[in-house]
Amino acid sequence: MYLFLSFLFYFGPALLVFLLTRKQPVRKMVAWTMGTEALVLFLGLVVSPVLQSLSWGTFPTLVDIFCFWGGESVMGLFVPALGLVVVTSLVAITSQRKDR
Repeated sequence: MYLFLSFLFYFGPALLVFLLTRKQPVRKMVAWTMGTEALVLFLGLVVSPVLQSLSWGTFPTLVDIFCFWGGESVMGLFVPALGLVVVTSLVAITSQRKDR
């Protein structure tokens, strides 16, 4: 279930914005989609470990942030990286088709 929710979190917002902005000019579509993916990555990779550390009653350090995904599973950083690659590829392919 955790893996499904991770896929939904890292893919969902960017793909939704991509679908909503695909009729817009290429620059707008790329800016909104990649901006959304950057926000999702920031929330998932920086804000989430900080909030979890604060919920444990400790002040977060850089080590906590960098080591957060190491303890989750082997798939810890695979899902965000795959989300970024898929969204970037989708935007690149669509923007090339629009330029023709």
